[in-house]
Amino acid sequence: MLVARRVRFRHSYDFAMSSYPEESIANHRRMNGASLVSDGQFSRSGRAIVEAGLAAGNKVLATARDIESLHDLPERHGNQVKLFALDVTNESAAASAVQTAISALGALEVVINNAGYGNLSSVEDTPMSDFREQIETNLFGTIIVTKAALPYFRQRKAGHFVEFSSMVGRIGPPGRGPYSAAK
Repeated sequence: MLVARRVRFRHSYDFAMSSYPEESIANHRRMNGASLVSDGQFSRSGRAIVEAGLAAGNKVLATARDIESLHDLPERHGNQVKLFALDVTNESAAASAVQTAISALGALEVVINNAGYGNLSSVEDTPMSDFREQIETNLFGTIIVTKAALPYFRQRKAGHFVEFSSMVGRIGPPGRGPYSAAK
């Protein structure tokens, strides 16, 4: 996630951005505060958001299930970025990510929920365990991370959530049943 607030997700994409809703990712204006980024496999879009936030001078907590692919970030950006291994389906891990962002970065102002993944398979060929795992990550992961940050935002009477979704939730293309259901 990026500028000034926090978030976390599990699979292929997710991040946190700008401390003011009217500011877009493209504006890259420096914000005071900290931000949390999360992504299961740390997708290109998630990394791009993190990189834009760092380039704008913001503090970022970058999260992913496997943070191995993120180790170049602290090497290049020093204390401006912190890494956190996060499974968005784990409530205590999400709460720990929020607390880590607050303590390590000084504040949490934006949470960007962008975690998600999808397998390509027909509905009849998709095991129920795969349906449940995708919905747990893509839907409940967002809810879990949001609920972890919400008490902090309410206490401060400030904070923003940026929720990423997909048109696939409205269109439902062939082979994307579980993903579409969760979006």
